[in-house]
Amino acid sequence: MSSSEDSLRALVVDDSGATRLRIKSILEKCGFGIIWDSMTGIESVAKCKALNPQLIVINVPDMMGIEVIKRMLSRDNTVKMLIIGRPGQESYIGEAILIGAIDYFLEPFKDEDVAEMVWRIFQ
Repeated sequence: MSSSEDSLRALVVDDSGATRLRIKSILEKCGFGIIWDSMTGIESVAKCKALNPQLIVINVPDMMGIEVIKRMLSRDNTVKMLIIGRPGQESYIGEAILIGAIDYFLEPFKDEDVAEMVWRIFQ
């Protein structure tokens, strides 16, 4: 990409620093030039509003996560949202998909599976 204005932009939201770093690494390999991260839902809503990411990868462990997604999508319904979940969180993942998330993956995940999802979305 020729400039930061042309770069794909993403926001990674997870309370685990290791998961955020891993997702950021995957996104860099997929061509994202600007990647922000956030530990909390409140912080991520503010960052989404200020930074206008094209992709949000977010962990949705509970109803608070669903509310965060609703706030982000009400501000910009064109943002692509990928959900990170764990077995046992299927109801929250399903609700996130119903309100506008584009896809999901479960932990533990394979880097290449996440990359494939991202490439499919941004081809």
